[in-house]
Amino acid sequence: MKTLEPAKLMGLTYEDAETAAGKPAATREEPPATVWRYQTEECVVDVFFYMDLATKQFRAVSYDVKPSKKTADAQRTCAQLAKPRT
Repeated sequence: MKTLEPAKLMGLTYEDAETAAGKPAATREEPPATVWRYQTEECVVDVFFYMDLATKQFRAVSYDVKPSKKTADAQRTCAQLAKPRT
């Protein structure tokens, strides 16, 4: 997997998101959203895609970052990953 920066995926189409972050570990349908799941060593990142009615393409509009381990280091790492970078 490429370096994952979920904030940089916002507004991207499926194709652009895959180019930026690589293939997701899993996908699921949560109508009206499609959710892509990425897994790092310490975090689970779900990226939510919704249909852009103007372009008829799914675009990433939000994300959720959760620790996959119950350690202080995982909590810190995931908190940093969840913050938008400038």
